Amino acid sequence: MSATSASTSLAPSLSLVAFAAVGAHVARLAAPRDSPYVFASASNGAYIAAALLCPMDDGALALTLIGAASLAHHAEPDRRQAHTLDIALGWVLVMHLAFAPLLAGARVFARRVSWWVRMLGRIAAYAIWGAALAVLFSHYVELKDGTTFLGNGQILLYVIVGPIAALALGLERIFILTKGNPPDSSQTPVLTPYLEAAIETLVVLLVINAAVVAQGTLLGRQLFDRQEDMDAYDIFHGQWHISIAFVAIICYRRVYEVNQYSKGQLKTCVCHAQWPELAMLAALAFHSVLVIVLKETAVSAGASEATLGVSATVLGAFSAYAWWQSIQNIPPAPRAFEALRRSSIVDAPALFPPTPLISVGTARAGRLLVGRGIDLNYL
Repeated sequence: MSATSASTSLAPSLSLVAFAAVGAHVARLAAPRDSPYVFASASNGAYIAAALLCPMDDGALALTLIGAASLAHHAEPDRRQAHTLDIALGWVLVMHLAFAPLLAGARVFARRVSWWVRMLGRIAAYAIWGAALAVLFSHYVELKDGTTFLGNGQILLYVIVGPIAALALGLERIFILTKGNPPDSSQTPVLTPYLEAAIETLVVLLVINAAVVAQGTLLGRQLFDRQEDMDAYDIFHGQWHISIAFVAIICYRRVYEVNQYSKGQLKTCVCHAQWPELAMLAALAFHSVLVIVLKETAVSAGASEATLGVSATVLGAFSAYAWWQSIQNIPPAPRAFEALRRSSIVDAPALFPPTPLISVGTARAGRLLVGRGIDLNYL
C-alpha cells in the first residue's frame, strides 16, 4: 500500500470544518452590523461539521451536543440554562478529548492480556472518567466563577487537560501509527514520517493554545460581554468554537486509527508527507497564529474579521486540494468495491436481506452503511 493513504488523511475532516468557518464569516457579512453574536452563533456549525466526519460515535455525540448547546446560548444569551449546558458540555468534550487517546493507548498495550483483564480495565477507565466528571459538575459554580483555592478552574481545566490530550495523542501518533516508509511507496516523501508526526503534534498544541486564548475570558486580553467589546468577543469567541472543532476532529481521527491498530485492522503507516497535506497543516498553524496575534494586539474587530475570513478561506482551499489529491492516489477502479470487501462490515440481515426486490449487492451496501464500515474518504 502506498505511503499516502486517503483513509488516514486529515484533509476531508479539516476541509469540512474550514468550510463551516467560511460559512460563519459569510453569515456575519450578510447579517446587519448591529446584530449581536452572529459569528459566535454561526461558528457552532464547525462542531456539526466535525461530527459529520467523526469516525467515533461517542466523539460525534460529544461534538453535536456542545454545538447545539452553544448555539442555543449564543442565539438567546439571556437563557441561563443554555449557558450552563454550553459550559458543562464544553468540559465534557475536553475531558473526552483527553480520555479517548489514553484509553486507546491502553488498548494497544493490553492486546496480549486476557479478554477479561481488558474488560475490567475498560470498566475502570470509564469509572474514573465518570468520577472526574462528577467532581467537575459538583463544583460547577466554583470552577466557573474562579472561586476555588486554585483560582480560575476553567483555565486549569483547559490548560492542563488540553496539553495532556495533545501529548498523549502525539506519543501514539509517533510511536504507534508511524513507521518507516513502506518499500513499495510510489512517491518520494517530502519529510520523514516521524518528522511529519512531530509536526502534526506541534500543530495540534498550537491550535489548542489559540483556542484557549480566543475564548475571551480565560487567557490573555479579556473580552467581556460589554458593548465596546461585543464585536471583538463575537469574532474571537467564534474562533474558539472553530479551533476546538479542529482539535477534536484531529484527535478523534487519530484515536480511531489507534483503536484500529489495536484490533489489527490498520495495516498502513499514517504517512502523507506530500506537500498538499503539509501545506494544509501549515495553513492551520498560520491561522492559529493569526488568531492569537490579532486578539492579543487588540487589532480592530473589522480588520480581524476580514483577516481571519481570508485565512479560513485559504485553509479551506488547501484542505480541499489535499483531499482531492488523496483521492487521486487511490486506484480508481477498486475504490467503489474496496469498502464492500472490508472486514469491518457489520452484517444486518434482518434489516437488509436479499429479496426478489433487493439485489444481493444492494443488500450488502445496506449492511455496510448500518455497520459504519463505509469510509467517507472514498466518496
